[in-house]
Amino acid sequence: MSDPDDEQHEEEERKETKEKKSAQDAVKKKCDVCGKKFRELNYCVHCAISVCGGCRSSHCEELIEEYEEARQQAYSLRKKVNRKIVEVQANLDEITRSYNDSESKILKVFEELEEELRQRKKDLIGDLRRKKAQQSLPLQNDKKALEKELGSVVRKFENNCNVSVSALRAGLNSGGKHVDDSKFANLCSCNYKSKECLTQFEQISDQSDQVNQPNLVRFKHEDDLDALKSSIAAFAEIEVYPKNK
Repeated sequence: MSDPDDEQHEEEERKETKEKKSAQDAVKKKCDVCGKKFRELNYCVHCAISVCGGCRSSHCEELIEEYEEARQQAYSLRKKVNRKIVEVQANLDEITRSYNDSESKILKVFEELEEELRQRKKDLIGDLRRKKAQQSLPLQNDKKALEKELGSVVRKFENNCNVSVSALRAGLNSGGKHVDDSKFANLCSCNYKSKECLTQFEQISDQSDQVNQPNLVRFKHEDDLDALKSSIAAFAEIEVYPKNK
């Protein structure tokens, strides 16, 4: 048979253990994410809540994924704007080619007309140059503006988003579930800067979408050359026409 004194002693120990556990539970704090109680919680500067070590580690992974996604989108938008700049330059080249083609035609036609057409030739070439300049200038300005804006954002992007995802993840995982505050702050900073750069790339992308298709310039005539000698002053014209026409 059990000794009554021993049983009483064991009962007192169980009661004391239970009271200690209750006291410990009373000072524990509740995690704002998982709802479990812990003696110590970490303050999340990104979300402004208190979280346990495990939830904070999970949140770090989410931030890394957001950071990586922002970087990839920024890269894509950067490529898109670069393609637009190349397209604008191609349009400028096509305007120049159409200008050169028209100038050649003008010179060939007016060689046949000699003195009667010299003044008209001069007027037409001058008009061609003016209209070429009128069509080229907006595209040149758009191209310069896109290059300037893109260059500025690219420099900022390369300076602020040059940390690799593997480096961020390695830094965060080095301490186990407990994430060092300075490393977590660096992650939050990278996340914020990547999104800021992404926003600026989106703005430049929207600007590039607003660049209009150019009108080209060309020389054209529909009348027989022999019939034009009596109306040389009104012969031919320089036309500005849509690129796809």
